[in-house]
Amino acid sequence: MKVLITGGRSLLGKALVQAAPGEYGLHATYFQHPPSDAADGVRYHQLDLRDAAQIASLASQARPDILVHVASLGDVDYCERNPQEAWDVNVRGTAELWNACARLGCRMTYVSSNAVFDGNSAPYTEKDPCHPTSHYGRTKRVAEELVQSLDPATLVIRPNLLFGWNHPDHRPNPVTSMLGKLATGDRVEAVDDIFNNPVSAEDCAVAIWRAIRQRCSGTIHVGGRDRLSRYAFLSLAARVFEFGGDVVAPVSSSRFPSLTPRPRDTTYRTERMESELGLSPALAGEGLSRMKALAPHPARSAAA
Repeated sequence: MKVLITGGRSLLGKALVQAAPGEYGLHATYFQHPPSDAADGVRYHQLDLRDAAQIASLASQARPDILVHVASLGDVDYCERNPQEAWDVNVRGTAELWNACARLGCRMTYVSSNAVFDGNSAPYTEKDPCHPTSHYGRTKRVAEELVQSLDPATLVIRPNLLFGWNHPDHRPNPVTSMLGKLATGDRVEAVDDIFNNPVSAEDCAVAIWRAIRQRCSGTIHVGGRDRLSRYAFLSLAARVFEFGGDVVAPVSSSRFPSLTPRPRDTTYRTERMESELGLSPALAGEGLSRMKALAPHPARSAAA
């Protein structure tokens, strides 16, 4: 059984590669930075999702049985400033991937986002209406609708706020960004009016592989147990990494007027993850403690 993971160098892609069941032959893609630490047995391919010919060539070469489509243009503010590029990568690229793999009889798992919700009706189930407020969220929702209209059996995974150790050459997540600032003595501010239920990339990867092996279809929310503001989450992370709880300052989201407004509360209900996948959502502190145990450097010098 061959699996193609797009975005194999991303935070979630990295976790998927590391947690992959041994019976799968893995192909993974990167956009800009070729891997210098490729896992044994994983074949990496450069891929630009705006290049339909390259997508078709990769599908023909890898001939996957399963596609896990993680790659996207995920910087919310960049997407807002560059709407056509975001559309070309997140929507058109997804359509081209689906078409290329469908010709091979390949099953797709599409990784979406909590940004498909407006944040006004949390906690959200998989059946709640989607009202994205950002261009990024709109591209993810359109891509969801596209792949599920082409094949209702397509699996869509919506992770909540992900954290963990990303590759050093990849965009940091909230925890690694905070650790990098604290390690150099920079001030850390975090909004106290935006809420999520954070989940480690490793736990999300386990959920995705289990859903794939069980041939799940439809949409599954993957999130942690705690509903936390970004400030509360990063304060907890600072304590776990032994910086103390007072190194993060709470601020309102109005403190950052140049940023694209984020939905106020996109926490999930995770009953489907629990009942169908048999996975209990972890406390944020549990995931952070596991992250600390795997730190590539001592906690007080850990950086993205």
